Amino acid sequence: MASTLAFNPKMQNARFNNGSPSAPPPTTWEEFTPAELISASREALAVWHHGNKPLYTRVRALYGFLMKVYGTDNQKAKAQKALDDAIAKGIPTANALIQSGRVWTTDKPRWVASFAVIADYYSSPWEFFSAQGASGISKFTTLIKKITNKTALQSLHDAFQKAVDFKLSDPQGFINPNTTSANVQFIDIHQASTAPKTEQMLEIIDAQLAKAT
Repeated sequence: MASTLAFNPKMQNARFNNGSPSAPPPTTWEEFTPAELISASREALAVWHHGNKPLYTRVRALYGFLMKVYGTDNQKAKAQKALDDAIAKGIPTANALIQSGRVWTTDKPRWVASFAVIADYYSSPWEFFSAQGASGISKFTTLIKKITNKTALQSLHDAFQKAVDFKLSDPQGFINPNTTSANVQFIDIHQASTAPKTEQMLEIIDAQLAKAT
């Protein structure tokens, strides 16, 4: 009998395998533990910081991978289109790709069709940013004020302008305040009809750019 307990990534493990749901049960899989948990998710099971080994078609990532694993494959086509369109627009997307597969969780102890968004994880000197939460924009402002180099700020402006033109909603990712180029990577790509938070972040960057010499 299937468990009636809902999956809780803070307490339970999940498993992901890149095989077909119709294939025999796998003997190997990626295991996601509470110790690797980055955050819960409204639309997926969770987001984990997972390992530093070659993973499927990906080579080893310096800081490991971010994996956002979904409980079904219902949103796969939408997620793939958003990612493809962002890449086509030149938005830096942390080398993200979408991997089809199957997932196993405590509340669904069987392998079901799923997918995962796999992207590079970044650690110090990179810093995470997000528009979410009451302090998201405030923390972003503090981060941007650390950057005084005009070339670095211009690079950020160019990337965020592309994100605004794309109408990237829920902007989040990593910024390296200590380099002058390729200094931002966006993660968890979503597109909407408007992008007020992304526009607000661009305004913050432009205000700092206006002060730079």
